[in-house]
Amino acid sequence: MSNNIKKTLASFSKIVLLTVATLCIALLLVWPLWKFATSNPQIYTILISSLIVILFLYLIVQKIRHEPFIKTLKFLINFIIIAAGLFFASIQLLQTRRLFFILILLITIVLLIITNLLFSRKKSSISKQNTSGSDK
Repeated sequence: MSNNIKKTLASFSKIVLLTVATLCIALLLVWPLWKFATSNPQIYTILISSLIVILFLYLIVQKIRHEPFIKTLKFLINFIIIAAGLFFASIQLLQTRRLFFILILLITIVLLIITNLLFSRKKSSISKQNTSGSDK
């Protein structure tokens, strides 16, 4: 009986310590960011936006290095369509134009479907050309 109590208390203490450690780490990371964002919102916005752009460019470069050009182009076009669709849809939503919001989301989905169909056709035509060329 006492072994069960010791195991339960040990497990409970581990959970409490892990929770306290997580809260301390979160406080150490989040509080300075919050303080910076509230004291200098323009600089914070520019800095975070720059970091996002740098990360996106890094991901593009990595994708170009490791993937074929067509896959990278498909990724870029899909990303631009999604980003533009969400941007314009959020503007319409903030201006309480719900019908335009829904319309923009539907147009975004249709554009994604069309581009993916076009890229799948290009891929299948390229693979057909490769197989017909290797038969000769």
